[in-house]
Amino acid sequence: MGNSEKSAFIEKSASCKKTILTVENIQAFYGEKNVLQDINLKFTEKSFTCLIGPNGSGKSTLLNVLCGINNPSLDITNGKVFLKSEDIKKIPKKEIAKKISFLPQSEMYSWNHLVLDVVMMGRFPYSKGFFGYTKEDTEIAEKALAECDILHLKDRYIFELSGGEYQQVLIARSLCQETKILVLDEPFTHLDISKQHKLLLLLKKLVTEKNLSVIITLHEVNQAAIYGENLILLKEGKILSTGDVKTVFTKENLETAYETDFGFFQHPEFLVPQVFPR
Repeated sequence: MGNSEKSAFIEKSASCKKTILTVENIQAFYGEKNVLQDINLKFTEKSFTCLIGPNGSGKSTLLNVLCGINNPSLDITNGKVFLKSEDIKKIPKKEIAKKISFLPQSEMYSWNHLVLDVVMMGRFPYSKGFFGYTKEDTEIAEKALAECDILHLKDRYIFELSGGEYQQVLIARSLCQETKILVLDEPFTHLDISKQHKLLLLLKKLVTEKNLSVIITLHEVNQAAIYGENLILLKEGKILSTGDVKTVFTKENLETAYETDFGFFQHPEFLVPQVFPR
């Protein structure tokens, strides 16, 4: 697949969707290691995009670049990211936070905050000086907790929570931010399969009902095939394949990326390909 083909997703009703995030010719290094190579991508409104690929393929680094996060160890030698038509480097961080919500792969608090207070932090981009949070902010935070099915935890302290409960709190904080772009880096760590399924359905619902663009990294490739509208398959900092499930989720692509022999079968309900190592 040529570079020009990789830069566009194959998606339903693409002509009706506006591009909200564009990556052009990104090259990035950690020291002398080239961790992102010639990355060209477009993300549209009302879409669900899954990033997959083996460990060390550049997924987390790409998400950081997408969100305009400054990493002093990362040297971006070429390329730009545009939020709509504006260079993301020229947008104030607080304004970016009103448009993009980012949940990193690992995040820990040093203080034993109340759950509600942690989720309320998602309202910070909208706060005004020393006036604090409003009644509306509290209502938005409680709604996010309810959507994640953890409203009953709002008065608990985060150090009392299980790993899975804590992860749900962080996801609720991202929803509380009320952005049109939701970026999640392996958000289902520590979550059992039931909670993963419920949260994936919630994200799909938000894409449909609120025109969100969800960009998510998943280690479970079968989940990506079921829930992802668009897939991006990375290996060694390069885009190996991008497009819909039928385009990306092939034996050749997955075995090249993961260097593993896979067996394939069709999911009996969703009618999408699934894999197992053999």
